[in-house]
Amino acid sequence: MEEYSLHENQEQFSLCTRMRDRLPDLIEGYLDAITAEAVRAHLSACFLCAKVFHEMERTIKLVETLPFVEPTRDHAPTIMAALQAEAANTEKPWWKWRPNKPK
Repeated sequence: MEEYSLHENQEQFSLCTRMRDRLPDLIEGYLDAITAEAVRAHLSACFLCAKVFHEMERTIKLVETLPFVEPTRDHAPTIMAALQAEAANTEKPWWKWRPNKPK
């Protein structure tokens, strides 16, 4: 009997995982009507997924209210130079990448 309830919880978890993966698409309106309705039905029955959905909506609304700020300077050249320097220091064939052996 215990094994059955554990299996049932795993199925619910995987359903919640699949539904949560679709939440951003639901918010953006990218889901077809049938999938969107299935996600909404799950949200009406699952408190935890509904909570995640409402937090996502609140976060998006807060981000959309932030003012646009012009950067004080262009950071792209500095970042690209650092990336190129790092790549030059670490260019080894993939098979030579391994942890150092303790002495």
